[in-house]
Amino acid sequence: KVIDVLGIDAWNNITFGAPLFFDDKQKKKHRFVFEYTAQAVMMLKYDNKKKMIVFDHLSPVSPSAKGQFQFYGPDFTNDGLIFRKGMWNYKSHLILKNTK
Repeated sequence: KVIDVLGIDAWNNITFGAPLFFDDKQKKKHRFVFEYTAQAVMMLKYDNKKKMIVFDHLSPVSPSAKGQFQFYGPDFTNDGLIFRKGMWNYKSHLILKNTK
């Protein structure tokens, strides 16, 4: 899955990617790309109540599989991106609950 920026200029030219994201290390990125096993399902959505993009945190199935993304999947924690001062900023360890 990918979180990307779609830009359309005055001449209807389309561009992808823009340095509008800060990752978990406060490094500026043009897009977020999530790599994980084909057997997993990853949640990625915009949460209107929280006013942020929320997604499953991906981890390897074991420490020895670190960096081998075919062994990554959701670990039942959540992260997200919140829009502040013109940038999407990474937030970890979100608490997401169903409400009535």
